[in-house]
Amino acid sequence: MQTLKLDSAGHAVIVLQHFLKTIGQPISVDGEFGPKTLAQVKAFQSQHKLRADGVVGPKTWALLYEHGYIYDSHILDWQSSSGRIFLPKEEYFQDIQPKTSIFLHHTAGFHNPAGVVHWWSIDDKRDPADQKIKPFRVGTAFVIGGKALDGKTEMDGKICRAFKEYHWAHHLGMGEKTSGKALSKLNAKISSTSIGIEICAIGPVKKAADGSFFARFAVGTGFKDYPVPADQVCELEQPFRNSRYYHRYSAAQIEACRTLILSMAWFFNIPLPDQKYDASWFEFNSRAAYDPGIWTHTNVRKDKSDCFPQPEFIAMLNKLHHDFKTFDPRKLPRDRGMTEMRYDEQPRKNYSGDM
Repeated sequence: MQTLKLDSAGHAVIVLQHFLKTIGQPISVDGEFGPKTLAQVKAFQSQHKLRADGVVGPKTWALLYEHGYIYDSHILDWQSSSGRIFLPKEEYFQDIQPKTSIFLHHTAGFHNPAGVVHWWSIDDKRDPADQKIKPFRVGTAFVIGGKALDGKTEMDGKICRAFKEYHWAHHLGMGEKTSGKALSKLNAKISSTSIGIEICAIGPVKKAADGSFFARFAVGTGFKDYPVPADQVCELEQPFRNSRYYHRYSAAQIEACRTLILSMAWFFNIPLPDQKYDASWFEFNSRAAYDPGIWTHTNVRKDKSDCFPQPEFIAMLNKLHHDFKTFDPRKLPRDRGMTEMRYDEQPRKNYSGDM
């Protein structure tokens, strides 16, 4: 988020004033950084033992997000037999970094968002030097549930939050192919300044000789094929990343993704460029490492297929710039609730295979 001071104006000031109002400061949200806003900023800084200069820089923004940021619309508070499903604090980084971009993923797994978060909580590694268990700290802030292969829709479009989106975890993959190598500094930098959104989807699927579709997953020491209904398969006009058939993102998932993108862009002042999205946009693009905006995992990794150019998904992306003009997440319903969820329904190794 940009640095603000007296006489600043625009959307970032609206976000600042919204946070101050949420905290309980008597302030009008008008997008103008005038004397009244200056006084409330100084009061907030004094309260939190910062230098009360009225300049809203990284330290002030970090505390404002920690104390004034609330986004609960369509985010369910997941509950399992072993307790609430939320990544333990050691499984993500708790420093608050400015967010400049949003990266979209799919999980390369099944429909259950709680299972994805559960897998991230147990995918730790043992350090060969001292044999101590060390967390991978891999994950995204949000996971969007999907339609089950048997047609059940109870998880379709449901959003699970793994950690607060102003925190971060690695979500762009290992820096080296060899297992155990450190994550690259560039990937860590991009992960720390972006918000990751996962869509529960299998990814590439195979077509059998009889015309049916299936997905093959590692289960234990072997493999297992899972039938994929034809109505959940998207056939592309041209193959993408060596596959023509993909597990379709559902309409509910695309709408949930749209709402999350618009909301995160609003709260974190992330630009949504007025540009043309098409199948070529999903290819590797070195600009994704440096330019703000919205990107996918495929833009920074040539070995990944998330996300793929499904026509309905592209249509959603092409409407974002226009939709943002009238979008206000403060008007969304706050329907946070507790939902019972099992996360042991799927083969363990399949959760978030795209990382």
